[in-house]
Amino acid sequence: MKYAIDKNSPLPRYFQLLDSLKQRIQDGEFHSGQPLPPERQLSGEYGVSRITVVKAMDELKKAGIVESQHGRGTFVKSPSAREHGPQTPHQYFFETGDDRHWKLVEKAWLSSPQSVVDAFDLSSNELQLRTTVLLSVAGEPTAVFMAHIPRHIAIRRELETHSDARLLGLLRMNRLVSGNSSLQSIEAIGANKTITNLLGVRAGKPMLAMDSIHLDAENRIEQYTRTVFRGDRFRLQYQEGLGHE
Repeated sequence: MKYAIDKNSPLPRYFQLLDSLKQRIQDGEFHSGQPLPPERQLSGEYGVSRITVVKAMDELKKAGIVESQHGRGTFVKSPSAREHGPQTPHQYFFETGDDRHWKLVEKAWLSSPQSVVDAFDLSSNELQLRTTVLLSVAGEPTAVFMAHIPRHIAIRRELETHSDARLLGLLRMNRLVSGNSSLQSIEAIGANKTITNLLGVRAGKPMLAMDSIHLDAENRIEQYTRTVFRGDRFRLQYQEGLGHE
């Protein structure tokens, strides 16, 4: 069977493949404990290179959906193993599903709030590229993801010229950072004007804010993100990492 990959889409092919494999697992085509097809077979089914398949499989492993067994292949993990495995706020925000929808609502050069100024050690009037993404679940605005990207990184990668779909794809896969390490903090906040407008909540409503500072191999800051969740639609619990209910 041949599966479609839109070669004209701004989304990377490995990302389209990743979404397709997740959907096939969710639909029960591949069951817990069952191996996924070999890389060569997937390459033929989707009409993509083996490198593309490897990248998609790596992302499935990072998400805790599959695991490699030496000499045997790549197997789908049980729902319980996936449920209790570590999940970052970023993974929760961009988790796939038929009822979930993301929209890039902002891409602009802005002076950053004091928390970002302090993190980047900036002057107060220095501009950074800020991107804001709105998550809706079952048609209801649920969370806001804001990424502050240093000017030199944004210019070098020509992020301002990317289409909304391309930039959203990079943000979803966390491809604007090296993944070397990150520092995270969690706090309760009152909804400000931006959050009020995007999520349709009253000003001052209690929200859960999660901040992440992403560092490169030399411990230089690559990105500062703030994800704000509606407290009535998200609960954080600690069990071998971050989870949600």
